[in-house]
Amino acid sequence: MKKSKTIKMFLAEGCQSGGFTVEIMNWTGHLIVSPRSNLHKLFNREEIHRTGLYLLFDKALGNPEKIALYVGESDNVGKRLKQHLNNSDLKTWDKVCIITSKDRNLTKSHVKYLESEIINLIYTSKNIVMLNRVTPKFDYLPESDISDMNIFLEYLYTVFPFLNIHITTPPDHNDSNVAPFTPFPKKNSLNSQFSQHR
Repeated sequence: MKKSKTIKMFLAEGCQSGGFTVEIMNWTGHLIVSPRSNLHKLFNREEIHRTGLYLLFDKALGNPEKIALYVGESDNVGKRLKQHLNNSDLKTWDKVCIITSKDRNLTKSHVKYLESEIINLIYTSKNIVMLNRVTPKFDYLPESDISDMNIFLEYLYTVFPFLNIHITTPPDHNDSNVAPFTPFPKKNSLNSQFSQHR
């Protein structure tokens, strides 16, 4: 039987355009979602400079029904995002999702494994255009670490639909009952909390 989960969303500036954080109770992961126009404010946040992953959102050329995604990793996500601001190959992205760990236990090897798994999964999706030019394969982790990272991915797959990332996840993670969710709600709220029953 699948367990219920509580997803906590915090609107840091109390408005839909200021971005938000996402956490799941009893999960070490921490997400920050922000429009590109607000990115400069994030550089003052400590967690953005941790080891982690990031997703750059763009519009799929010629197909408004799809979104385009670039997935990356870094020992310092904030520093890497500054480089992307001036990257001519990815100049039109308009939103970012930063994935780090609250306990700072994610290592370079961990995020390279997560990046590889997410990219390979998204490549199988029919409603997302992958902007990465290569498909990395990284499995140089101890068996116990791979197990831990697969659990980390399970939680990410739970959050993804609420970020408008609809991918066909492995059977144990796929939940067709998740309702569509608008990443930037119309109503202002400092702390929105809701439960997803799985």
